[in-house]
Amino acid sequence: MTTVPSWLFQNLKSTADPFHRGPFTNGSGFSKHWHNQITTCIREHMVEKIKGHLMEEEARKMEEKMFEEAHSRAEYYRMVVRVVKRIRREKRQEEKKMMGGPIRYY
Repeated sequence: MTTVPSWLFQNLKSTADPFHRGPFTNGSGFSKHWHNQITTCIREHMVEKIKGHLMEEEARKMEEKMFEEAHSRAEYYRMVVRVVKRIRREKRQEEKKMMGGPIRYY
C-alpha cells in the first residue's frame, strides 16, 4: 500500500458535502472506477498544491491530465506529489540562481 505524505492534505478544507463532484468534469466522459473515490474537495486541494507558482488554469489542466491518466487513486496521488516536488525544487533553484550563489562575508 502506498502512503501519501501528510503535507499533501494539510489545510484540506471540508465542505458541507464532501462528496460533491462540483465543477470538475471528466473531459472524455469516461470515468475510471476509482474516480468516484476522489471528491471535488480533494481535487480542489490538489490544484492548490500544484498551483504554487503556476497560473490557476495551468494547474487545473495539469491536475485534470493526471486525474485522467492515473490508473488508481494511489497513482494519482503519486503523480501529484511528483509534480509538487518538482515545482518546489525548480522554485528553490530559481531563487538560488537569483541570489547569485552563496553570500560571502568579508
